[in-house]
Amino acid sequence: MSTAARRRTELDQSYLTHYATPESTGSAGFSIAYDVLRSKAEAFSLDWSGYDEGHFASLGSNIARCSPVVIPDLMRGLMWRGRHQSKVFQVFMQLCLHQFCRLASLEEPVQHLFNLPDLVAHVGGALFSFEGLKPLMHPGSDYIEFDDPLVTWMHFNGPVVWLAVMIVRSATNLADVFDFIVQCGHLGRCSKEEVDRLLDACLKEKLPNPEACKDPTMANYKDGVNGSPFFGMFLPSGAGASLASPDDLFTSTYHAFYSRLTKIEEAYDALFDVPEHDRLSIRFQQDKKKDARELTPYPIPPNP
Repeated sequence: MSTAARRRTELDQSYLTHYATPESTGSAGFSIAYDVLRSKAEAFSLDWSGYDEGHFASLGSNIARCSPVVIPDLMRGLMWRGRHQSKVFQVFMQLCLHQFCRLASLEEPVQHLFNLPDLVAHVGGALFSFEGLKPLMHPGSDYIEFDDPLVTWMHFNGPVVWLAVMIVRSATNLADVFDFIVQCGHLGRCSKEEVDRLLDACLKEKLPNPEACKDPTMANYKDGVNGSPFFGMFLPSGAGASLASPDDLFTSTYHAFYSRLTKIEEAYDALFDVPEHDRLSIRFQQDKKKDARELTPYPIPPNP
C-alpha cells in the first residue's frame, strides 16, 4: 500500500466569511462556479422522497433555473461541506493505512437514512462525540454567514454515517478504531466516557459486517460517488469491481476524492477572487512548506 498521497491541511472556518460577495454576477468566476454547481446538480439525481434538506439543496439541484445571486451562498455551503468530508475521508484513509479498516468497504453504495442497523447507529453516535463532527448536527447557517438567510440546511450527518458504515463494514475491533481516532486527532477532542458508553452497547456485535447499509438500488450511481439525500456529498462508495484493478488502490482512491474537492475549491477561489497565496487547492498549496506533508501512517505511541 503506497503512502505517497499528500495529506491536506484543512481551511480555518473563517475562510468562508473572509471574502465579500462579488458585486457583479457577470464575471468569469461566476461562470466557473456555475459550472461546478451544475455538475453537482447533475449528480444529485436520486429520488429521496420524504426527505427535504431545505433551500440549500433545492436551490443547488435547480441551479439552471435559479438567479445567479444565489451562487456565492451555494459555493460557501459546498466549501463547508467539502471541508468536513475531507476530515472524515482522511480519518478513514488513516484507518486503512494502519489496517484497522479496509478499502473494500467502498465496494457497495451506502444507504444513509432509512433503517440504519443498530451497530451503525451506535458507531455514528460515538463519532458525533468528537468536537470536529458536532457542527454536522446543526443547520449550516449556524456556522456560515449567508447573504440569504433562507439558504440553509437542517443538518449534514451524511459524512458521519458514511464513516460509521466504512468502520462497521471492515473493522474487527471498535475499541482499537476509536483509540486510534482519538490519537490521530483529525476530529478534535471527545468525551472518552461518552465514547465508551456508546461502544459498550455494540462491542458484542459481529464485526465486520460487509453488508451494512448496502443498497442495490444505487448500484448505477455515476462515478462511484455516494448517492445521498445531501446536495454536495461526494465521499466515495459503490466502486465495485474497479477496486480490484488499480495497481495502487490507496493513491488512486485518494486522488479521485481530492480531484472532486479541488474543483470546488478552485471555483470558490475564482468566484471570490482569492489571492493566490491564500488559495486552498492542491495546485496552490504545493509550494507552501508547512502544507507539504505526506499522508503517512500516524504513529501509534508504544504501550507504557
